[in-house]
Parts: sequence; structure tokens; C-alpha cells
Amino acid sequence: MWGWTLLISLLIGIGVCFCVLPGIYLAFALSLAGPVYLFERRNPIGRSFRMFHDRFGLMLGRVALVALAVVVGSLIPGFLEGLGTSALGTDPFASPGTAVGAVAVIGVTAVLALPAHLAPRIGLLVTYAEQRAHEAPVNTAGLAAELG
Repeated sequence: MWGWTLLISLLIGIGVCFCVLPGIYLAFALSLAGPVYLFERRNPIGRSFRMFHDRFGLMLGRVALVALAVVVGSLIPGFLEGLGTSALGTDPFASPGTAVGAVAVIGVTAVLALPAHLAPRIGLLVTYAEQRAHEAPVNTAGLAAELG
């Protein structure tokens, strides 16, 4: 999986170098490469492109919804962390009284940011299962058997 992730990141990076829009397109078109590799174990890049283009509007909406959930889920804890750390000063670890508060703020915001880190995995897995269901009947037991 690591090698495919590296290759996909390189492709998206090259797309961003040409212009931002090709990079965004590649990120959306390659978004299902992880689940494709996990379940099918072959040709994740080509299969992800094919799934993306077969149902372009549906996939564009699903992946955009996942991206929006990640952005919103990341902004809220970041905003709360900024509020908490601004109340404690620029260097909260300099004095013993504020160090505990800073650790508490960082810990709470880390827990609040956890859904933003899980949203892309869950959202893209559901999107992959939905795309497979358009091709042939799919159930949880069948997908679990493919993982093994």
C-alpha cells in the first residue's frame, strides 16, 4: 500500500505543479485507489480512474462531500485550539500554571479532530462499496472475504 500511496501522491503533486485544477482532478480520480487495492489487489490506479469516470457526477459529489467533511472537521478543532492557546499566552509552557492548561487544550482538540481523520477512510470505503454495487451485487461478507 505504501508504494501505491507514494506513486499517487507523486501524480497529484505533478498535477498541482501544472496547475491547481489538474491536481484536484487527480486527487478526486485517484481517491478510490486505496480501497481498490485493499479489496481487489490489482491495478488500483486504472480501476480508480475507471470507477470515477463511469459515474462521474455521483463520484464527484461523494468525494467532494468527504473532502468537505474533512475540511470542516479540521477547522473546528483548529479554531478551538487557537482560542484555548491564545488565552494562555504565547508560551504557555514557560510558567507551571498554564502548562497544564495548554496540555489539556491540545489533548481535547486532538480528540475532537479524530473524526476528521477517520472521515476520509469511512467515506471513501462506503463510496467504493457503492460503486461496486453498481457493477454487481455486493455485501459486507463478500467484501470481508476479499480482504483475507
